[in-house]
Parts: sequence; C-alpha cells; structure tokens
Amino acid sequence: MHISLTEELERRVRAKVDSGMYNNASEVILEALRFMETHEEWGVAASTEW
Repeated sequence: MHISLTEELERRVRAKVDSGMYNNASEVILEALRFMETHEEWGVAASTEW
C-alpha cells in the first residue's frame, strides 16, 4: 500500500524516525493508527454512557 502525505505530515513522520523513537515511517503510521483506534473506542464508550 502506498499513501500520500502532505509535506507537513511527512516532516512530522521523519522527525519521529529521526528522534530514534521509531525505526521507520511504517512504525510511526502504525502507532498513529493504533492511537486513533483507541480514541475512537473511548469516544464510543463515552457516548454510550450518557
């Protein structure tokens, strides 16, 4: 799969890799997707509590 990012998002991904926190851009994207899924689950849980 290939994705297109804005220049700003590419800079952010490169900065994460350059910081040593991640080995490559794929790791950064995977972590971002996991983060998004977690927050979506929290949102669903919070909305059903009301």
